[in-house]
Amino acid sequence: MASATSFDGEDGHSTNCAFQDINLDGDIDFAFSHDSNALYTNNAGRYSQQSESVIPRNNRWDTKGLAWGDYNNDGFPDFFVTSGSTVPKRLKTLLYHNNNGTFSAHDEVAQSVGVFTAANTWAAAWGDYDNDGNLDLFVTVPAGTGDPLGTNNACLLFHNLGPGANGNYKFEEVALAAGVQLEDNMASSSHKTAVWVDYDNDGFLDLMVKDGTGIGTDASETGKMHLFKNIIPHTASNRFLKVNLQGRTQSPHSNIRGIGARVKVEYGPGKMAFRQNDGGGGGMYGSESSQSLHFGVGTALTVTVTVNWPSGLCDQFDNVATNQTITFVEGSSQCP
Repeated sequence: MASATSFDGEDGHSTNCAFQDINLDGDIDFAFSHDSNALYTNNAGRYSQQSESVIPRNNRWDTKGLAWGDYNNDGFPDFFVTSGSTVPKRLKTLLYHNNNGTFSAHDEVAQSVGVFTAANTWAAAWGDYDNDGNLDLFVTVPAGTGDPLGTNNACLLFHNLGPGANGNYKFEEVALAAGVQLEDNMASSSHKTAVWVDYDNDGFLDLMVKDGTGIGTDASETGKMHLFKNIIPHTASNRFLKVNLQGRTQSPHSNIRGIGARVKVEYGPGKMAFRQNDGGGGGMYGSESSQSLHFGVGTALTVTVTVNWPSGLCDQFDNVATNQTITFVEGSSQCP
C-alpha cells in the first residue's frame, strides 16, 4: 500500500495521526507526529510530503498532539502542535495558519495570537465551549518545563477572543478562572489526554481529561479521569447547532457516516464557522472526537448550513433553527 499511494516509508516512534482536507480539494490529507514528523497532502489518492519547514522530519521536538481547527473562521483548517519532553529546549507549542491551503514557517503564529507555551504539553483539543462562534483550545500539561511528572502540571485553556479591530484573532489563557487547570503537583496526576464532548446534550461542550503515567503501569497508578460539566448558564444568549451527517446509498454517494464532508454554518452577516467530519481522527493525543459536529452560533435563532460531501454533491439548508441536533442527508437539498 505504501508504494501504491506514493507514501514514503517512515521509521521512528509515532504518537499521533490527524486527518483533514487542508487545501479543500475534497481529498483527506494527514499529518503524524513524533520522531519523524510529517505532513502529507492527498492528490486523488496519492500522497506527497509538504514543506518540512512546518513540522520538520527528525526534529526531535517530541511532538505529541496534533489538532486541526479553523480558529479564524476563514474556511481553511489551521494546525496546532504540542511538544512533550523532559528536555526543555525541545518544548514549544506551534500554531500554523493555513494560508489558502499551504503552510510555511512564515505562517507560524502561536506567539502572536497568544497560544504559545514552553510547558511540557501533550493533548490539544479545539472546541467552542462558550458558543460564541470561535474555536477555543484546551491543552494538557503533565509537568512543567524540565520538571518531574506531576510538578507544575497546570493545564491550559485558551479562550478565543475573536477578531480585534485589525481583524486579527487573539486568545486569552483562562484555565484557572474556568476551573479546568487541574494543578495539584502530584506525580500520579500526569495530565495526558483530553476531549470535548457534550455528554448531557445541553448544547454546551463539556471536557474530559485523563491522567496517565505510561504504558504498562498498574491501573491504580495511572491517575484519574476528570469530567468537567460546562456550567455556563443555560439562560446565556449564545446558542448552538449540532450536526449529524448521513450519506445516501444511490450513486453518486459518499460513505454512510459522511466522513470527509465539510460543513459551513452561516450565523449572521459575515459570520460563519467551518467543521469537517474527520471520523473522530482529528488528532487529540490518546483520544478521538465525536462525529457529531458542534457549532456555537452566537445569538442567531436561525442559520444557513452548507454541506460539501466527498461525492462532490453540495447541499444547502436555509433557515435552520438553532439550539437543536439535526441530521442532514446527502442529496436532500442542493446548493444554488
